[in-house]
Amino acid sequence: MPRVVTAHGDARADTLAAYNGLGGAARARVRNRLARRVLRDVDLVIGVHPDWRVNLPAKPDSFAYVPTIVDAAFFEVVRDPGPGRVLYCGGSRRIKGWDVLEAAWTDVRRAVPGAVLEVAGWPTDASRPTADGVVVHGPLSATELAAAMGRAS
Repeated sequence: MPRVVTAHGDARADTLAAYNGLGGAARARVRNRLARRVLRDVDLVIGVHPDWRVNLPAKPDSFAYVPTIVDAAFFEVVRDPGPGRVLYCGGSRRIKGWDVLEAAWTDVRRAVPGAVLEVAGWPTDASRPTADGVVVHGPLSATELAAAMGRAS
């Protein structure tokens, strides 16, 4: 059976961002060593960037580029978080936790006066939330959703 690994993100940069100083550098070095070992033992690496160097510490023997399905708007979003700004994108179904958030929202507003709950993608056939500080949107384009994510704190 073929051994396939996917490569996405920059684990080295993420490691250095999560751990400061020598601890981060040491962890990043160990991560690179482990990744090189994995690369020796796999038949194929699939990457979401055409340049393997973006996600891998060494060139794999066999590499396939599969473009990401994530819209470019999400990579270009400008972060400008508003204090107390919450974004919810789960819809009205109970499994998404809307009932929990709705029940807690009064307490959130009490603890963070002026907090705003931006609800994105609310179904047109569901009753709209009416609590104070809740802004409801129907379906949003990728650009609109990315902008809402950039505003959330």
